[in-house]
Amino acid sequence: MNRTTYSHVVVFGIDGMGNFNLRTETPNIDRIASDGAVTYHALSMAPTISAQNWCAMLLGASPEVHRYTNSTLGRVKYNDPALPSLFARVRAAMPDAKIVSCSEWNAINGLINDEDRVDAYTAHNSAELMETVLEKVSEHPTLLFIQVEDPDSAGHAGEYGSEAYLDAIRLDDGFVGQVYNAYRDEGLLDETLFLIITDHGGIRNGHGGYTDEEKYITLAAAGIYVPHGEIGNACTRDLSAIVLYALGIDVPAYDEHGFSSQIPDGIFAEIHGNYRTAVPKKIEFSPRETPELHAADGLYAYLDESRVRLAMFCDNSMDDATGKNIGIPHNLPKYYSAGVMGSRGELGRTGYVTYPELKLGEGSYSVCVWLKVDRSLDEGVVVWSNKNWFWRDRASLGMGLSFRANDTVFSIGIDGDQEEYMAALPADTDNDGWVHVISVVDKEAMVYRLYYNFKPVLTLDIPDEYRHVGDTAMPFTVGNDGTGAFSNEKYDLIVNLDDFLLIDGVMTEEDARRLAAYYNFSL
Repeated sequence: MNRTTYSHVVVFGIDGMGNFNLRTETPNIDRIASDGAVTYHALSMAPTISAQNWCAMLLGASPEVHRYTNSTLGRVKYNDPALPSLFARVRAAMPDAKIVSCSEWNAINGLINDEDRVDAYTAHNSAELMETVLEKVSEHPTLLFIQVEDPDSAGHAGEYGSEAYLDAIRLDDGFVGQVYNAYRDEGLLDETLFLIITDHGGIRNGHGGYTDEEKYITLAAAGIYVPHGEIGNACTRDLSAIVLYALGIDVPAYDEHGFSSQIPDGIFAEIHGNYRTAVPKKIEFSPRETPELHAADGLYAYLDESRVRLAMFCDNSMDDATGKNIGIPHNLPKYYSAGVMGSRGELGRTGYVTYPELKLGEGSYSVCVWLKVDRSLDEGVVVWSNKNWFWRDRASLGMGLSFRANDTVFSIGIDGDQEEYMAALPADTDNDGWVHVISVVDKEAMVYRLYYNFKPVLTLDIPDEYRHVGDTAMPFTVGNDGTGAFSNEKYDLIVNLDDFLLIDGVMTEEDARRLAAYYNFSL
């Protein structure tokens, strides 16, 4: 069968819509879906955050590869020759192509470099942006990328799924109709692949977790060659491969650690059955009791004793095995067999522990912990913190780590502003399995480093104004936030964990390998 190609591609991106368009009247989106192919269960990449997903779309890579966050996108122009943007790939293959990007969130245009020769526009609101979009349609662009954000703004201001939020979806559906009709009026529909995509949905007034409301998104495609029916497995990062293929440009080979965008079934008749999905795997452990700290196979044989400030093994207590700290249990933490070593602890709504005399200071430190994956979480349960974690107060002074259905979130606040660092769990992590997390706060280099299963996955700068964030009036708390109210009063959350370690200084890659050897974990 001959390869499908189009002369024009339109990408209409609607920020924060998820698949909530199913809950209201969207005649224009429905028209495109019925004239072509659609799925309402494509996946947002974890974490379900805007920067992570728009960059996944336009770079064709997972968030753990491109490493952009809402805080970093747009600060500097993108320039990674090993992972060109979609705009750069189209320009390299089609030197004379007209490429247009109209993004209401101007940070997205930070992925565009001068040599890409993209007509890039932004606006104060979507209605103003659409004036530019419709003007550019008359110039018959090869690629037109559009991003509007009315639903996301309405969701944050009120609630995802509220009437105001659905009004915003209906507004953007009207804009979809205007663009589609403009292509019709220009006589371009038979040469155009029209795509509708969104980055994530939302729950309550936020997003970032991996509930159905947050992770499921609409992806629709209409074009003269699109088979009518269902689109198969798909996620946001697949946009790049779809656009490249539609324009007749070679799609790079799949690389889990680079360009991993794929072409879903159902958009091109000749593409079928090649889509890769991660196969979950569970980390298995042989039953083993926690060895004594000074034993030949104990923790101190692998990590310098002087650096271990806290070792909470959850073996039927929250006691610090080092004897350096006195923990105060609150409510009734639970303990179960089948931990990573010995038993494991259940914290959160059932109970938590505070260490009032444990001080982080202003130096570097590292926190190591085993966490049991729970895909049912609809909110981030706090693993440790010395600050307020409630969303309205998250910019309070202090630091902490939360664990969600599909990622971790490190937050650092200076009492009025905050930085959040999110990273998806390994794609093949099985539900109800274990993942080991090392969070490194390197105050000398002012970076946050994250390890999953003893391998580095994330290194991000911490702004210098956060250098002196350390101790707070709230106690160092494990299993809740510093107020002791987040996981049990604000929400109903639990986290199962084992072997909580606080280490002085920066855990290096060699330290991580030694800790893996302690657990007999094969890297």
